[in-house]
Amino acid sequence: MNLVFNDKDDAHQYLLNAAEVPSVTTVIGEVVGHIIRASEWHMERGRIHHACYALIAQGIDFKYSDYSEPWIEGCRKFFREVNPEILGVEQLVASEKYQYAGTLDLMVMLNKKLTVLDFKNTASGTDAMQCAGYSIAHEEMKGGKIKQVATVQINGDGGYKMTELVKGSELLRARREFLACRAVYEIKNREGLLK
Repeated sequence: MNLVFNDKDDAHQYLLNAAEVPSVTTVIGEVVGHIIRASEWHMERGRIHHACYALIAQGIDFKYSDYSEPWIEGCRKFFREVNPEILGVEQLVASEKYQYAGTLDLMVMLNKKLTVLDFKNTASGTDAMQCAGYSIAHEEMKGGKIKQVATVQINGDGGYKMTELVKGSELLRARREFLACRAVYEIKNREGLLK
């Protein structure tokens, strides 16, 4: 499997075996819609803080503005208190079987279970489905059974809120829902109905 992420000129394009495939978030957004609507300014702030969270996860020192301090502290507090064993940061994953790709924020061992974690500035009702999509692709690419997923909302007040771990039948449901979205996305693509 050959997976390439092209972000040149903000393309945000995944190429799987030289063919463009949709991202996990594109599939969900096209089918369910974007539950959280944010201004371009807020989206850019989220991208910047996301990059900071990845650096923190990798133990890399960096400079940041005073404005970002509460988000940086919230992320550091998460790592101090939860202390997950980090196995991967910003991992590209893809499914040849279902023809999609994405970038998962964190692959960790948590409570002795392989876990996908995704950072959020604002939680939404599709977060478990997004993490489930990453888990399917990760298992296909790298093996290992992902037992649970969760999101970590980094608040702008120096704190964080981690969702309950989605596992067992709830994770199976989230995987089925993501694959249903992928099927609907394909139908819309075939019929020229994508936005």
